Formats: sequence, C-alpha cells, structure tokens
Amino acid sequence: MSIALTTTGLSKNYGALQVTRAVNFSLPMGARHALIGPNGAGKTTFINLLTGTVPATSGSITLLGEDITGQRPDQRVKRGLARTFQVTSLFPELTPMQSVTLAVCERLGLTARWYKRTGEHRAALDEAAEILAQLRLGHVGHLLTRTLPYGQQRIVEVAVALALRPRVLLLDEPAAGIPSGESAELFEVIAELPEDISLLFIEHDMHLVSRFASRVTVLVAGGILAEGTPAEIMANPEVRTVYLGNSEGHA
Repeated sequence: MSIALTTTGLSKNYGALQVTRAVNFSLPMGARHALIGPNGAGKTTFINLLTGTVPATSGSITLLGEDITGQRPDQRVKRGLARTFQVTSLFPELTPMQSVTLAVCERLGLTARWYKRTGEHRAALDEAAEILAQLRLGHVGHLLTRTLPYGQQRIVEVAVALALRPRVLLLDEPAAGIPSGESAELFEVIAELPEDISLLFIEHDMHLVSRFASRVTVLVAGGILAEGTPAEIMANPEVRTVYLGNSEGHA
C-alpha cells in the first residue's frame, strides 16, 4: 500500500509540557482517516505540526516520500499538503468565486501580477467554477461569503484548499459550529472528493466518523491510544473509558 504521509517519533514540547508524544502515524494514499480524542488531546497541534505552522521538537514528517520536517508551510503546500482551520478563515467581503480564483492564481504563480484584473485569468476562473460546481456551490459562487449559511462557508474553505490541488488534505473539525443537518451535508460533499486525495479529518461526532471514515486514530494526552476501523474503536473498552464515555457516540 502506498503511503501519502508519515510521522516518526513526532513530538512537540513547550518547556516541560509535552503536547505531542512520539507519534508514529501513517496515512495511506486515498485514505479517509479520522483523528479523534478528548479536548486537549493535541489533535490541532498535530495538524499544525504536519503543516509546519508549529515546529516539531523532535521526530520527522514525510510527505509523498519526501522529508518535509524542516520545510516552511508554503513549501509544504506546494508539495501537495493543504488544510482547513477549526475556525473559519475566509474573506467575508469576497465571493466564493473570487476566493477560489485567487487560490488558483496563487498556485499558478499569478498573484504577483497585481496589475492584471482577475477576470483576465480565464483559465483560473474556469477552474474555480469547476471546483465550486463539484462542491455544490455553483449557485452561490457570486454571493458575498458573509451572506452564506455557516455550513456553506465551511465548504468554501474546502474549495479554497482544493484550488491548491493537494494530494493530502487536512480538515480541522470541519463540522464545528454547524447544525447537525448541515454537518451531514458537509460530509457528503467531503465524501465525494476525488479518491486520489488522502484525507485526514478531526471530528468529535462518532456517527459522522463511522459513516465517512474507513480508519480512526485516537489521540489522548498527545499520544496515540488506539487505531482501527470505526467499529473496532467503538468497541475498544479503553477508548470508551477515556473518550467516548457514553453510548451515544459523542465526545
């Protein structure tokens, strides 16, 4: 099985506080993998380490066979690693079409040509329109982002990430703050992403995890407690004790 992303002994310390503890993790090509754990387990820190926004204290990260441990976040993006954030990070006064087109232009190295209007980059516009249509956003592409329902704003974030043409996509709690009905719709869109994109997502709702992930890693106190299929994780007594805690499948 080809591996898209691996970490070996990945650790992060803040003084005497160890928030990530020697994590050995592998994400296969085309995976749909969930990362779960209680609040404070270090899940977002792990994503930040993968993307380079937080430097590792020790250990290594390999992306598509290349060691990226010392690379900057922008270098990792160019090598195929993209993410969304736990808190929506969009330009509210731009339309989805404008935001996605700008991301396409950034990937193509066109953003430095500030003297050209975006409308002159026809190929970028066409690609942005295709991405929005793929994510069921074509009908709202011309509206200001701030006017969209929060669930659609979260999908716009995914669209911006897709414009970077990632091989590995990291989603930090994509359903956070979204009503349950909209979160199911969001994950249906995510489930339709191309199979050649390897996906790692943080999620607290085990019903969503069971429906959309083929494998789950449980992080507790910065280290991996267990890994397996959703059914195996749900049946794991230790996981139920330290994380699930009830029969409803919610954190």
